[in-house]
Order: sequence, then C-alpha cells, then structure tokens
Amino acid sequence: MAGGRAQSLGGCSILLEDVWASTNTPAALGQVKNFRAGVWTERRFNVRELSNGALAFAIPLGKSGVLGAGLYQFGISKYYTQQNITLSYGLKLSKQISAGVGMHVLHTKIDYYGSQITGIGELGFNYYPTQTLAVGLNIWNPAPAKIISYQDERLPTILRASAKKDISKNVILITEVSQQLNKPLSLRGGVEYVPTKNVELQLGVRTNPMVYSFGLGVIYQGVKLHIGFGVYEVLGASPDVSLEYIKDQK
Repeated sequence: MAGGRAQSLGGCSILLEDVWASTNTPAALGQVKNFRAGVWTERRFNVRELSNGALAFAIPLGKSGVLGAGLYQFGISKYYTQQNITLSYGLKLSKQISAGVGMHVLHTKIDYYGSQITGIGELGFNYYPTQTLAVGLNIWNPAPAKIISYQDERLPTILRASAKKDISKNVILITEVSQQLNKPLSLRGGVEYVPTKNVELQLGVRTNPMVYSFGLGVIYQGVKLHIGFGVYEVLGASPDVSLEYIKDQK
C-alpha cells in the first residue's frame, strides 16, 4: 500500500480517489478526472534498510476510463528487496458504479537464494449510492499465484471491503476490513478533517498489527505535500512523505 493519505487513515485505501489508486485500488481509479503523478517514501520503523518507495501515474482517457501505472519498492538492503510493477485500468460504469482491474509483476530478490518473478491480478468494485456515501470491494490475487513449485507454495489472496461517509463538507469517516487468507482479520478506520480547501488532517488506527497513524496534507497550485507517521505498538514510528501533482487544479 502506497501513499501518505492512505497510511495516515489507518491503511484505508480502496475508496481514495487519488494517484495512489493506480497501485492500491483500480476501481477508485475510474473516478479520477485529472492527470496525476506522485512519489512517496516511507522509512519503516525508522530503519534505512526497511525503507519503502513508490512512483505512480493516473492518466484519464476521457470516456474510455483511466489508465494507471506504478512502481513500488520495499527494502534497500542487499539481503532482501521486492519490487512491484503495476498497470491498472479503472472505468466509471455509471454515476453510481465504478470498476477496475490491475496487473502486478512482483520481483523478489533474496541474497544467496536468487530472485523470483510472479504475476498477480487484482479486481475492484466501488458503489456510490449517494453523494456522501461509498462502499467498495477489492480482491488482490484472486487466483493464488505460485511462488515456487516446492510444496506448491502460493501467494495468499487478500479481500478488502470499505465504507466511506462524508459527515459534512469538512469531515470524512472511513472504515475498512482486510482479510488475508490464514491470517487474523485486520480492522481499520480513519477520520479526515479539511479546515480549508488547501489543508487536510488525518487520524487513523488499524489492528493486526496495531498501528496508530496521523498525517497532514497541504495543497498549493496543484501540488500536494503530505507528511505522516505510523506508530507501531511494539516497533515504533514509521515516518513517510509524499508529493502529488494534479493537473489543472488550483
């Protein structure tokens, strides 16, 4: 999961209509109206070797939908690194429904063991029953991709469901549940307060693992700077920063 806003909202991402929909949730990509480009980095547990980074693009194609592309990297150590190259597509099917598909090429490298390339699919569906309410469903790796032939080891399927409610013009509540097969359910929630059109504040929390998060975003002349922190109950803080360009937005 990439992008500072999603991290600060407790990991709730599948209903966020920003450039990071390209890598996080293809259905929300269908709601993007302007060309966007973004860069994000996180220093996990404040350890250099566990740093994350990502680039993402969202390219509207008119009535034909929105094309997304992204590159995500975890780790800068020679012992373990992982890259995820994403190509995604989102389409607004009606005023109330959007859907999307994504393809991921996952490259994992482990020192002494070599590297492995795996192809992964993703599906997403979002429903907007009113202007202030949205619900979404995302399925990552619906057909479990094989990692290695030994014991038929495969990557797990991850199911996520989310709901978002605009309490007012300035306050948004969002919740999400994430279920990775053979893992405990992760509950997530966040609140966003937008005091002015150029400033946004987020608070969030998620379980398994327990993480408290907060962030601040500032938008000026189509450029959005976001700074956030995720505080893990055991391992400490993970600061992150992202920069997003939104064409034709003042």
